Amino acid sequence: MRLSLLCAAVLGGLSSFSASAATLVHDYEFNGNGVTDAAGGVDGALFGDATVSGGYLHLDGDGDYAQLNAPIFPYAPTNDFSVYFAYSGHPAQPGIYTEVVSQDGGNFYVGSDPSGNIRIGDGYLSVPVAFPIGAHAFLVTSSTVSGTRLYIDGTLAFSGAGVVSSSPGGGSVTRFGRQFGPHAEFFHGDIDAIRMFTGVATYAEAAGAGGVPEPASWAMMLTGFGLAGMAMRRTRAKLRFA
Repeated sequence: MRLSLLCAAVLGGLSSFSASAATLVHDYEFNGNGVTDAAGGVDGALFGDATVSGGYLHLDGDGDYAQLNAPIFPYAPTNDFSVYFAYSGHPAQPGIYTEVVSQDGGNFYVGSDPSGNIRIGDGYLSVPVAFPIGAHAFLVTSSTVSGTRLYIDGTLAFSGAGVVSSSPGGGSVTRFGRQFGPHAEFFHGDIDAIRMFTGVATYAEAAGAGGVPEPASWAMMLTGFGLAGMAMRRTRAKLRFA
């Protein structure tokens, strides 16, 4: 009975991890050779030297980017939303702006400024946090209740009152790796995934939405299975010596 209860608790913890309070509406995993939305059907095209292979969108920071055929971020600032993206690369590029994701109107984007700090939309512009180099994952949540928050690798890096959003016109539809308008501001690195949610997603929900658990969740799973294995060994020992 104790073993059954322990196994149920472990499985219950795993299922609660995968349950999402927010709704995934756009999902780009770059599993083919193009820009395909696995959730919402808003696909895109590659420009310049941009390529997709091995589960990544490859961008060299010199004239290449991906552009969708429709906007995916909400125009109304009253709509709560979350955007998650994982990347590797982004070497230091002092003196220039870069954009990972952006959308027309000039209000919504996530990237870096010439000093190397993070930029989030026109509402916050530069955030006093350095844009990390290497392999990292971002989650930006925007809500009329909780304001705008930025998580990097699961840790809250910035929070502020107010929301960010886009506005129609004045640029292009959603882009990955370049600014929404005529300016360069290209991103140099490999983008692993981009996910858009309605509502406010937790980092665990956003990171696990693509079907591959993050390292932290793998650790939790292994710990749970280890506990279940220990309980099985104790049960067998009791049966053998009873």
